Amino acid sequence: MKFLIIEDDPSYIEIVSLCLKLRFPEASLVLASEGDTGVDMARTEKPDLIILDTNIRDINGIDVTRHLRVDSEIPIIVITNRYRDVDIARGLAAGADDYLAKPFSHIEFLARVQAILRRSKKIYIGCEENSFVFDLKIDSRRHEVYLNNKEVQLPPTEYRLLHKVLKIINAPSKKQKETSQSYPQKEK
Repeated sequence: MKFLIIEDDPSYIEIVSLCLKLRFPEASLVLASEGDTGVDMARTEKPDLIILDTNIRDINGIDVTRHLRVDSEIPIIVITNRYRDVDIARGLAAGADDYLAKPFSHIEFLARVQAILRRSKKIYIGCEENSFVFDLKIDSRRHEVYLNNKEVQLPPTEYRLLHKVLKIINAPSKKQKETSQSYPQKEK
């Protein structure tokens, strides 16, 4: 796992780094103190998550978010001392996945990191759509499998087995089925 921290305040670099290293000891941390450098590092390092301050030296963090969203879906948590509703809305509209005002609780910070990582690694499976699992992509219509964007040739039996396992993993639990039966969705 890899995190990119785009922050120019040494005290927050230390706080964020310490939190991430304690919770994810196997993770590598990549640091950038300027927005342009952070954008370049995001493209070359391919982190799992970006922690971004909006008040960095060279360019505004909101602009960094916009630059990243041109060609990247890497999750972004904005950390900033700007906490007005309009600032939060601007950050989220630019493409941030979450927004956390300084000073923040390390417990809340780590909970938000874990929630975003959980959502970004979610398993999707469907016979009609492309399916994603971590860095594994399965195109159900074409019966093709890609790992890290490189096609993997699987014999038909292995493909069917992989597809079946992913369906089982993503199948709703008994409790989810009962809940959906108890609370049917309204027709649109």
